[in-house]
Amino acid sequence: METTRRHLEHWLDDVLAKKSAYVSPAAMIEMKTFSEEFKAKRKEYGFRQVAVVLALNEMFNTDYSHDTVSKFELLKFDIKQMYKVRQHLEVWQRKMAKGVSESQREPSATQHVGVMSCRAKIRNKRSILPSETADALKEVFRTNQHPSAIEIKAIACSVKLEPRRVRNWFKKRRHIFKITARQNSCDDFIDSVLGEK
Repeated sequence: METTRRHLEHWLDDVLAKKSAYVSPAAMIEMKTFSEEFKAKRKEYGFRQVAVVLALNEMFNTDYSHDTVSKFELLKFDIKQMYKVRQHLEVWQRKMAKGVSESQREPSATQHVGVMSCRAKIRNKRSILPSETADALKEVFRTNQHPSAIEIKAIACSVKLEPRRVRNWFKKRRHIFKITARQNSCDDFIDSVLGEK
């Protein structure tokens, strides 16, 4: 909340410094409210900021940069730019609401709704592996930290996971192992230096 207030104050300072047009405090509060509501809806629909920019560029044949939505949500544009972007975001939001309501009526409608095709990448929910699966993967990791593609498929079948998830698990585990080993070697070095004194 404090950062939003700070951004709003900076935004107000920028607008007043330009003196190009008087902006009423009510208009600024309305823009801030819309910005917060838009951000909440965007997250609810599962879109990243970049995906919204890609959709806007496709829908309106514009050339918004990748950080346009980010700047809008942080109120970092001047008032004219905020209103211009807001118009496009309102249209995008209405189309998304229409697409979501249609997909709720008919489960297969998400493939057919043209609006949903502009969804770039949906965030995956973080999932926790069952302890038996994690133990099995750790056991394989102890013997083989770099399984081949064929071995990954075999492991995936045995633990009933997608090969992609198994591959990612091994990548993350190797990264954790590397960081831990580096930290342990630093600790050993510090202990040896302190032990000599």
